[in-house]
Amino acid sequence: MSWRLWLVVCLLLGALVGLTIPHIPGYLVVVFDNYTAEVPLWLLALGLMLLFIAGISLAYLLGRTFRYWHRSVRRISGHSWRVARRKTIAAMVAFAEGNWADAEKLMIQAVKHADTKLINYLIAAEAAQKQGEPTRRDEYLRLAKEIAPEADLAIGLTQARAQMESNQLEQASANLEHLYSMAPRHPYVLQLLAETCYKMEDWPRLIQLLPNVSKTIPNPRQLPEWIKKAKIKFIALQVEAGDLPSLKKFWKKLSKADKEDESILVAYIEGLAKLGEQKQAVKLLQKKIVEAPTDECYLLYRRMPHPDIAKAFQWLEARRDEEPDNVVLLETLAVIAEKAELPGKARDYWEQVCAVCCDESVKLKLARVYNQLGESKKLEAIIQQLLD
Repeated sequence: MSWRLWLVVCLLLGALVGLTIPHIPGYLVVVFDNYTAEVPLWLLALGLMLLFIAGISLAYLLGRTFRYWHRSVRRISGHSWRVARRKTIAAMVAFAEGNWADAEKLMIQAVKHADTKLINYLIAAEAAQKQGEPTRRDEYLRLAKEIAPEADLAIGLTQARAQMESNQLEQASANLEHLYSMAPRHPYVLQLLAETCYKMEDWPRLIQLLPNVSKTIPNPRQLPEWIKKAKIKFIALQVEAGDLPSLKKFWKKLSKADKEDESILVAYIEGLAKLGEQKQAVKLLQKKIVEAPTDECYLLYRRMPHPDIAKAFQWLEARRDEEPDNVVLLETLAVIAEKAELPGKARDYWEQVCAVCCDESVKLKLARVYNQLGESKKLEAIIQQLLD
C-alpha cells in the first residue's frame, strides 16, 4: 500500500475519532501515594491512539533506515568485489605476458576483496619467483596456507617447483618427500620428486621411483628427456661397477616402450658387450636392425666386438638389398669386411661409398685397401686425387 493511501486512511480515521471521542463518557482515576488524578476517557483514548501511531511511524522509519543501510553495504561490497575481479583478471593477463611485477602487484591489491584468495597468492608467489624474490614468494605461500590449509598439495607443489627453479634442490626434495607421503600416487608429485633426485644424482632413490613415474606418462613413447638420461645413467653405473646381474634385472623391469627406445637400448647393448655378453648384445642389436634400422644402429654394429666377425659380416651383407642407398650401411660393411680380413669386399664397398660421398677420409681408406690388394694403378689414381 502506498503512503498516499495510508495518509487518506489516517485522515479519515482521525476525523472519525475526533467526532467520536468527545462523546465518550466517564473518567479514569489514578491514585499514587497522596496524589489523585482524574483523566477523561476520551483523552486517554486519544493519547493511546497517538502513541500507537508514533510506534508505527517509528517502526516504519527504522525499517526504511535498515533497508537503505543494507543496500548501501551490498552496493559497496559488490563494487569492491568487481574491482578485485577486474584486477585479478588483469594480473592473470600480465602474468601470461611475462609482466611479473605487474602481475604480483595486481594480485596482492585484489586479494582483500577477491573470492579467489588462494589463486591470488599462488600466482603472486609464482610472479615473485620469476623476479628472483624467494622471500616474498615464501611469504605469499605462507599466507595461502593460512587461508586454505586444505590446499596443502597445490601450495606445496607450487613451492617445490619454485625451489627447483631456484636450484634449492635439498629444500625441494624435502618438500616433495612430504607431499609424496601424502599422495604417493599423484603423477606430478612423482615426476617432480624423480626429477629432483635426477638433478641431485640420488640414483638409488631415483631407481625406486622410476617404475611408477613411467606409469604416469600418458604416452610412454614420449618420456621426458631427463627420464631417459636417468635410465641410461643407471645402466652406465652398473657397467662401471661390473654388476651384470643388476644390469639384467634392471632391464627386465623396464617397460616395453623403454626397451624400444633407441638410446636406452643402445646403452644396454653396449653395457652387455663391455661385461662379456657379446653374443646377447649382437643378438639384440640385430633384432633392432631388422625391426627398425637406424644409422646409430649401424654405427654401433661396426663398433661391436663381434665373437664371429665373418658371420657378422655375412648377416649384415644379407641386408644390403633392404637399403641399397644407405651410405652408413655401406661404410659399416666396408669396415667389418676389413676386420674380417676380406679386402676385396672392403674395396667394393668403399668404392660404392666413394661413388656417393667421396671425401678425403673415404679416399684414404680406399687407398689403404688398394695397397693391401696390390692394385697399384688404382692406388696411384686415388693418391693423385688426394694430392690434387
